[in-house]
Amino acid sequence: MNSGDSYDINFCFPVRDLENERLKLTPFIPSKHLDAFFTIPSPSYDYLPWGPFVTSKQFNTTLIEGRIQPSQGCVLFAIYDKTKASETGNPDGSLAGVIGLRDTSIAHLRAEVAFVMISPLFQRTHVTTNAVGLLLHYALDLPSEGGLGLRRMTWKANPLNAASIKVAERMGFVKEG
Repeated sequence: MNSGDSYDINFCFPVRDLENERLKLTPFIPSKHLDAFFTIPSPSYDYLPWGPFVTSKQFNTTLIEGRIQPSQGCVLFAIYDKTKASETGNPDGSLAGVIGLRDTSIAHLRAEVAFVMISPLFQRTHVTTNAVGLLLHYALDLPSEGGLGLRRMTWKANPLNAASIKVAERMGFVKEG
């Protein structure tokens, strides 16, 4: 695995920072974000098909190197809460979690919201809704507007994960099947 800015994200579309007045999503680079992700209170892994991860190395090996980076249909973003910039001294604010896309298809112009892991410190705040909103704009906006021009977005949630279902519905997703 490469380190630093030379890290190969390997996504099938161009990747860039996504930002509004409250949040910044930046491509997750293990050498920049992995250790910081493990210093924040851990998100719940109750409804995820992997984890919990005891160490950052285990997270990197299993999820980043094992699932996300090898697939051109997957990308992961670090989520920064810019409203915490004055508290942290970091203009990007405080690391709040991660979010990404998976099963992205250029041929079918679709992707799935995935890898949603928000620290408990930032749950039930503006963070998840804003992160999903930024991701949806990036995916669905036309390329001339800075987006990918996708036509379909999905969000798969464990039927027992009421919080995830609630966010998906609030963001306009409709239950199928």
